[in-house]
Amino acid sequence: MDSLTALQTETKNEFVSQLKKEADRISNDLILINNLIGALNDKITGYNSLLSEVHVFRNDVAKEIADNSGEEDEAKAAWADEWDQGYAEEIDDIPEVEVEKLTHADELDNLPQEP
Repeated sequence: MDSLTALQTETKNEFVSQLKKEADRISNDLILINNLIGALNDKITGYNSLLSEVHVFRNDVAKEIADNSGEEDEAKAAWADEWDQGYAEEIDDIPEVEVEKLTHADELDNLPQEP
């Protein structure tokens, strides 16, 4: 065989076209997903901000309980400890989704037709 047949060339070109089309679909879907992740991260930031306010509130309540209880009042000391412990950690942002560059169509397209 000295070169690709017409059928092989046509098949190769169809595969190149299909790969490019699917790569574009993947790219478009990744844009949508990353936009959703960005919106979700905005909500996570708001949640973490609220969580910080809750942390301050719990500290204030615990301090007030401790300030208004005697040293020998173990029940109130335990109550203050419950308010002062067990803080939830902030939620981490979700990283964007990345896919390596889809070069398969170009690799196939650049294969030589003949030796």
